[in-house]
Amino acid sequence: MLYHTELLRDSPSFSTIQLTALQFGHQIYKAMLSYMQPEDGLEYQTTAPEYPAAEQLQTEQCYKQNKERRIARLFLFKPLKIKQEYVTLALGKCHRHFSIMDG
Repeated sequence: MLYHTELLRDSPSFSTIQLTALQFGHQIYKAMLSYMQPEDGLEYQTTAPEYPAAEQLQTEQCYKQNKERRIARLFLFKPLKIKQEYVTLALGKCHRHFSIMDG
């Protein structure tokens, strides 16, 4: 593998280099790399939020089981009140519309 580097810009603050990788005479990779001197200026990056350690998180299987239990408690063990209406559309066709009522 042959690497070819080309200095595109070199100034006191910024440098840009183009890197080309050749294999058997064919280009297989090309990258443009930019570097700059650290300097004071505006900071746009926010601080990273705090997360628990990986060992403290529940497994995917446990998460799915808990989710299934919550869904079952919300929907399967409560009778649903269903409201049925007939809706006439612009073309004169009549369709039934069902909606779940709160409460």
